Amino acid sequence: MLIEVKLMGEKKYFVLMKDGKDTSQVFASRQPRGAALKAATRGARDIHLRERGTHRVHVFKGWTEMVTPPASAPAWLRVKGQIKKAGVKKIRIYCAVCRDQCRNPTKHRSGKTTRSRSKSDSDFDKSDFDKSDFDKSDFNKGD
Repeated sequence: MLIEVKLMGEKKYFVLMKDGKDTSQVFASRQPRGAALKAATRGARDIHLRERGTHRVHVFKGWTEMVTPPASAPAWLRVKGQIKKAGVKKIRIYCAVCRDQCRNPTKHRSGKTTRSRSKSDSDFDKSDFDKSDFDKSDFNKGD
């Protein structure tokens, strides 16, 4: 008997940045979009969120609008009239250290980007692989 256990995703913490520096506002969410929606609800328009533990910065444009609550909303919410609804659009991701889109913004040594590859593109040689090592049936197997 096989039992599959699914674990909840880990919560991440995103720090709101202003003028390239961290602020004291921290938003918790599994995804950067969730944290950006929270920041937009608080009135942020140009949203730069640095993921804690990395140098990765997620950039969003945020807005809020007043809308009427849906018919499925509870009665106390419909009495309020209009509610605030936040929206965000992802612009890009960049590295806080080199201020660019680097390959691995999670690991930097003294501000330099590092490439973790065993061979560069120029070192690649087709003779490293023998066609007899691969069988077409290996690629057509259904999992």
